[in-house]
Amino acid sequence: DAIQCYNKVLKIIPNEASARIKKALALSALGRNEEAVECCDKLIAVNPEHLRVWLVKADILEQMFKRPDAIVCYQKFISLAPHDLIRDIEYARNRIKELEEH
Repeated sequence: DAIQCYNKVLKIIPNEASARIKKALALSALGRNEEAVECCDKLIAVNPEHLRVWLVKADILEQMFKRPDAIVCYQKFISLAPHDLIRDIEYARNRIKELEEH
């Protein structure tokens, strides 16, 4: 099971960003969104400037219909992202626009 593998990695290297994000995505894929958000929050606690975690958390919050929280995460991503991440920034802006319209 993928989640168990990520847990093993995180026992050895608790702040390993890639494993934490992949675990959050795996949890979300299983419909365990609350746990997925907690997983993102653990990474944010130690590395609040990690870009990908903000997009992942925003997408999960959006699935949970927590639109205001998702917008905050997309905005945080945009504020941290270097300008050369044009596609990701545009994605976040489009998600914010869509969420604000509904």
